[in-house]
Order: sequence, then C-alpha cells, then structure tokens
Amino acid sequence: RMENKPLISVIVPVYNVQKYVRKSVESILQQTYKNLEIILVDDGSTDESGKICDMLARSDNRVTVIHKKNGGLSDARNAGLDRATGELIGFVDSDDYIEKNMYEVLEERMRINEADISCCGRYVVQESDGTKTPYFILDREQILSPCQAIGKLLVWDSCDSAAWDKLYKVKLFKGRRYPFGVLHEDLNFTSKLFSESDKIVLTGMPLYNYLIRENSICNKPFTTQKFDIYEQAKLNCQFVRDTYKELEEKAKYFLFRCTCTLLQSASDAAQISEKDLTRVKELARTQLSTAILNRFVPLGERKYYFELLYKVCIKKK
Repeated sequence: RMENKPLISVIVPVYNVQKYVRKSVESILQQTYKNLEIILVDDGSTDESGKICDMLARSDNRVTVIHKKNGGLSDARNAGLDRATGELIGFVDSDDYIEKNMYEVLEERMRINEADISCCGRYVVQESDGTKTPYFILDREQILSPCQAIGKLLVWDSCDSAAWDKLYKVKLFKGRRYPFGVLHEDLNFTSKLFSESDKIVLTGMPLYNYLIRENSICNKPFTTQKFDIYEQAKLNCQFVRDTYKELEEKAKYFLFRCTCTLLQSASDAAQISEKDLTRVKELARTQLSTAILNRFVPLGERKYYFELLYKVCIKKK
C-alpha cells in the first residue's frame, strides 16, 4: 500500500537534452513504486527540453518543473533539493533511464536494513550500438559501515561516488548542498554523505542505465574546467585522510585514478593551451610514484598507466 510508503523526491537536472528527457522521465513515471514527486529542473535549456518538461508535468500531477537560469549540474540539483518535500531523495540524470523496480528495491532494502543510503548496480549503455555492460553486480547484498562503504567507493569496488544510483534519507542533506560551479562535484560530496550515515546497503542489482553519448559533459574537448576532476578528488582524498586514516592508501589510489582520467582527456585533446599542458605534465610526473608503489593499482593495468603518463609528458601543444 503506497499510502504507507515514504515519499521519494526524484530530482532530474535538465539541460539541452530534448532527445533524451522524455524517455528518462517516463522511466521514472513507470516505477512500480508510485509514491513519488518528480522535480524536473530546467537549467536554462536553449532547446525544446523545457517545453517537454512542461508537457510531462501536465500529463502527471507528480511532476513539478522548475525553470531557472543556467547554473550547472550542482546548482540544478541544489534547486531540486530546496524544493523537495520527500523523506527520501533520489537523482536521475536526464539522458539516463532506470529499471521499473529501481526505487521499490532501493526503498525496501533501505527500510529492512535500517540504512540511510541504498545503492544499486548499473548498466553502462553505449548510444552508438545499444550495448549494455553491467557494473557493480553482487551475488548478495552488503550492509556496510561508513568506513567500509567509503573504502569500497575509493577503489570502485561494488559502488562509486555517482549521485544517481542511490537513494538517500533526506536528513543527510540538512545544511549540505553540492558545490556550485564545478564538474565532478560528487567525487567529494558522496563520501561526506556516506560518513554521515549509520549504515549503507549495496543491493548489487543493475537497476540504473547510464548512457554514454558523444556530446555529454564527459566527452567535450579539453578545457581548464577539466581540472575539476582532480581538484574534487584531491578534496576527497584529504577528507578521507583526516576522517579515516586507515583508508589513506585507498584515497591515494582514488586520486591517482581520477588524475589519470584527466590525463587521458588531455592526451586525447586536439588542442590544449600551453598553461594547461604544463599543469597536466606536472600532474603526470607526481602520479608516477603512485603507479609504481600503490598496491591498489592492478599489476595488469600498470603498463597502461605508464604509457599514459609517458604520452602526456611528451605531448606537444
């Protein structure tokens, strides 16, 4: 009986995704868990996304639309959090879609295990050919302490820092909002949410569909803002060192992996400014010792990392 179930506020940031937003929102409307409020945050879209959001709101009274000036993903999520009235919070990116039972499963596992955060696995979907690759699949669910969950997050073991494959108790966001104006904001933010929880449950079922498309934020040409992934990972690394000393080596690996993502982007870029290239090369040199010494860098991957670091160090502007 849904009237006895807690209200879930699902926040969907929307920006220039007219090709995808209808499928995304319909996957939420079709959930087996019905007690939802769906907050679509039109973050200053210049295409038809805002109109599609309004049309979806007229078709289902659970949908609310916020139209606002463009402020980026974090600002859109924060606008949704300010409007949310649910006891539980979920996020869905507007080019992704979810399985019909995602919120039913996440809420049930949270309630039964008395957890503050419930996480699921995912499919990574290639837009080009529809290929779906499962990630973070478990044979059985895991009930974790904050330290245990953050330890797994740092090494991409059964979960990571993504905001959208999780369900949260609203109390975790009291006095806490995503940092404004940065990319990869959840790299540091999610660890803090974990640390404020009593328990985190990992269901291990692939219920979220994450779409890889060519014109997404993660696949744009290299710009100075790409350094946000390093800065946010560095903040997270420091937070973990200060809070969970026993996770320091895993935190170093987390920073290394995020830095290598930045380096790969710079390596593949057709153009990069001299200033950015100089900084990228400095980061490549500082990460070499981690590639050699950190026990969490898999032996089978070290050749790839060495080649990447070398490739960056010899790159021309």
